[in-house]
Amino acid sequence: MEFPDESFDIIWSEGSIFVIGFEKGLQEWKRLIRPGGFMVIHDELGVVEEKLEQIFSCGYELLGYFILDIDVWWNEYFVPMIGQKAVDFILSRFQSKDAIVRQIKEGYHYYLIRENHQAIGYFAVQTREEDKELFLSKLYLKLEKRGKGYGRKVIRFLENMAREKDLDRITLTVYPKNTNAMRIYEKIGFKMIGPILRDLGNDLIVEDYKMEKVIIYR
Repeated sequence: MEFPDESFDIIWSEGSIFVIGFEKGLQEWKRLIRPGGFMVIHDELGVVEEKLEQIFSCGYELLGYFILDIDVWWNEYFVPMIGQKAVDFILSRFQSKDAIVRQIKEGYHYYLIRENHQAIGYFAVQTREEDKELFLSKLYLKLEKRGKGYGRKVIRFLENMAREKDLDRITLTVYPKNTNAMRIYEKIGFKMIGPILRDLGNDLIVEDYKMEKVIIYR
């Protein structure tokens, strides 16, 4: 749909700029704003410094920005997707201290991500030898550390781990409505396999999408 120049007093983007790219969106949408107009953008975190530079280089005046806390992601982001009951159950079932101890006993391995000896995140994996895959169960980083390349470093670490174990792939699951996460994983080489049903207990059955990254041996 084409709009003439200076069509809007305000453009409000709730994540849609991610589809075409942050800088491209800034460039292409600028002509649509009337003089004195505004643009409000919500986007995945990325490298904040780069995005601030892109805002200025595209000729915008930055009035302010803020980063959403992790509690906002769970309650504001996931509750509309799966409901408060499901979020509360998932946090207690998979994110509590007792849950982590139980998962370690089940063969999951947890790793801390450190920067200058400070913990900034963690991830958990399970080797599934019967399927020749390394399952990435969790990958979390502090908000201010996201978009700085740590996620890619984790994936490279897991690729080497999979090669050492003679595995064929790294797999993970993602909620179908979490399209931003799917796009990020696709950018680092994961491919969509298809939907799967997961019984989480407590009468909670969810549909996830399974993704995989095939290991290349040289």
